[in-house]
Amino acid sequence: MKYYLTKCYHGGMNAGNKAKMDIEASLAEMGFRAVGIYSYNRRNSLWAFLLNLVGVCSLLFVIRKGDTVVVQYPYKKFYAWACWLIHLKGGQTVTVIHDLGAFRRKKKSIAKEIGLLNRSDGLVVHNDSMKAWLQDHGLNRPMECLEVFDYLSDTENLVPRNWDNGCVKVMYAGALSFQKNAYLYNIADFMKGWQLELYGKGFEVARINKERDFHYHGFVASDELIACCDAHFGLVWEGDSPDTCRGSFGEYLALNNPHKLSLYIRCGLPIIIWKEAAMAPFVLANGLGVAVGSLKELNDLLPTLTANQYEEMRKNVSRIGGLLKSGFYAKKHIDGCV
Repeated sequence: MKYYLTKCYHGGMNAGNKAKMDIEASLAEMGFRAVGIYSYNRRNSLWAFLLNLVGVCSLLFVIRKGDTVVVQYPYKKFYAWACWLIHLKGGQTVTVIHDLGAFRRKKKSIAKEIGLLNRSDGLVVHNDSMKAWLQDHGLNRPMECLEVFDYLSDTENLVPRNWDNGCVKVMYAGALSFQKNAYLYNIADFMKGWQLELYGKGFEVARINKERDFHYHGFVASDELIACCDAHFGLVWEGDSPDTCRGSFGEYLALNNPHKLSLYIRCGLPIIIWKEAAMAPFVLANGLGVAVGSLKELNDLLPTLTANQYEEMRKNVSRIGGLLKSGFYAKKHIDGCV
């Protein structure tokens, strides 16, 4: 039999929970059965902990020799224990990686995290860059690359967008604090012919010099954002500098598949992405947008795009968006790892 370990999703509908819940939905459509206790909990962390503990313990009573169990990583304190119980019962573990704590958040040493992941029999990792990094640091299990995270939603964006080489609207969605994305607070000093549409929490308006180049919309739920966002591009950029992505959050783009990229595609937006990002080859190969080394390049680049070039990007975004809506990538690559 094929199973997936479900959990109590504590903390609200953030990007991490959305990605994991979408994987679960795709696994269910593939015929996998849930093990554990599914719950959606915004407040009580102790209750979430206890539900997850009971869910992991249930592996003892469900798994049989030869079964396969998909576990999503990180799984807080229970990942190593879950792998141990699955192997104790004669099953195999397939791990879907969402985040690497050793690289960005520095919550684990690299050696400890690699040791944890080597407990799995196979893994679905983000992309070729992450796969190479893991192998270079000692991961010796078979790996399949996800390519891009799916984004399940029945909502569609029907906002008309005309490319007239006027002021281009560039959307950024995510954490907007100075600590995480300091580049947002000095980017207006050189923006010319384009403006930022900001969605998320934590934007410190008092820190910026030129409010005219920013439209701050606050936090908007993902389905509502897909339906109503009015922009020309979605921006994939992190860190403290508009000249390159640096700092722990910026450098992580060289390894991971940011979930916001999938959200932008489902919003119908072509992509602007850092050229060194792990997802830049995917964006360029599929004609989904442009890759730049510095955001300052946009002043010269955006006016050169023609209406035909922009519409071709939008067609490609629509095509890939249909795949993301259906769970195509998770189904394809988890099936290739099982």
